Amino acid sequence: MTKKEANRLILKIRDEMYEEIAWYIWNHCHDEEMAKDILQEIFLEVCRNAEKLAVHECYRGWVYKTAKYKLMKMKALDSEQKKRQIPLEDIENMEFSSEDEHDFLVFNEYSHILSSEKIELLKDYYYTGKTIEDIAEEKGKTTGAVKMQLKRIREKIKNFLKETDNEKESGFN
Repeated sequence: MTKKEANRLILKIRDEMYEEIAWYIWNHCHDEEMAKDILQEIFLEVCRNAEKLAVHECYRGWVYKTAKYKLMKMKALDSEQKKRQIPLEDIENMEFSSEDEHDFLVFNEYSHILSSEKIELLKDYYYTGKTIEDIAEEKGKTTGAVKMQLKRIREKIKNFLKETDNEKESGFN
């Protein structure tokens, strides 16, 4: 399949199905932003799979099935995010101390991948707001060493979160 043929097919599917897929998604999620995101994801999948769709016996069914799975995935992610959110009214009524137990719990979520020294470094920089220079002076290290240590800690947490997300996503396939 040439690129021109693939583009024609993609445009055909978009022209033929965009409004009905948009309506299908809207009726299942009733959230305009989520519906837009899902539509974009669906048509990205159409673009990625144009060659397969060119020979598929029922591309319309494929698009609807993709819409169903994208909708389920987005709803699950949205639900997970809503579980973690604290209503604004509750935040306004909270009293925070310098050693707030919620922050302690957040930092300790990473205790199995970070040493206590690295958690302390995170607390010093992100929680108490110490500068890199202050931390370096306290620890007897150079500012470059502290910057590099913070960078490596962030990378380690980012990789851990990616692995966790990949494990969660694999449940949808």
